Amino acid sequence: MGLYPLEAGSFLKMASVKLQQRNYDRALEAANQALALDPENIDALNLKIMIGGLLGYEDTQQAIEEALHIDPESASTIANHGMQLLREGKVQQALERLKYALSLDPTNSLARYAMAQALKARFWPYRMFLKYGEFSARLSGQSSWAIIIGAYVVYRILAKIANEYEALAPFLYPIIILIASLFLLTWILEPLMNLYLLSNPYGRLLLDDDEKKMARYTGGSLGVALLSFALYFALSLETFLMLGVLGVACMIPLGTFLKPTKPKNRRQLTYFTVAVMLSGVVGILLNQEMLLFGAFFGIFIYQWIINGIMNKENARIFGS
Repeated sequence: MGLYPLEAGSFLKMASVKLQQRNYDRALEAANQALALDPENIDALNLKIMIGGLLGYEDTQQAIEEALHIDPESASTIANHGMQLLREGKVQQALERLKYALSLDPTNSLARYAMAQALKARFWPYRMFLKYGEFSARLSGQSSWAIIIGAYVVYRILAKIANEYEALAPFLYPIIILIASLFLLTWILEPLMNLYLLSNPYGRLLLDDDEKKMARYTGGSLGVALLSFALYFALSLETFLMLGVLGVACMIPLGTFLKPTKPKNRRQLTYFTVAVMLSGVVGILLNQEMLLFGAFFGIFIYQWIINGIMNKENARIFGS
């Protein structure tokens, strides 16, 4: 901005940079400065809508109306409107707006992303997942870690109490199962929903190659688990029971190992995933308890590793 300090375009560039850095407050400040110089700058308005919607600001709807008044046929503005409707739980209306945005510009990245989210949000669990994702995006890395660690500590405390006091167990186990299920769903729900989109001839066009790959791997792991459980109930062989449990557990790394954006992090998670799966399969086939224990312990450790990676890559930045 040094050469052109009073041009809206300079502030708009700064807003884009700060948005990529996840410094939402500074990005919004720069977008507002661009709008102060050029109130009809549609790109600055769309940045304001995007950030305001993510952070839950009340003036987001007003910004949407202003942008639509300036250019009612802007694919980006209509996509932003659809995303805001999705945040409000108006899934069908969001789908209609996003369909229109894509008819105007089939390559619009925001419209494609929002359409994929809206299709998956037709299922209630995924709508809750989206709300959690937006809540997490507003937190710093430290706050996200505090929630994760706090939930795990509560889980461990409740499990200990339930084991020591049998009278309380019937009341505590539902809470324990709920917390464990939420941990599991946090990682496997999105690839499972992407697997659903893969079954739709239009939905699969909205997924990138990495999302398709993780969805297929997750589906394969789930298929192995279901087949193994069926064989266990038919043959009563413990080998199939363990294979089924391993199949469910491996959905976590298989559904997430390509989520990081940095190649180094992806390689780290890929090697970890392969090692865990090999350890588990070999442990089951050779009846080696140490290898099997190593596989399940590895998946437990994997969750902490990927939480650390994703918090570092996606956590909100405060300050300058």
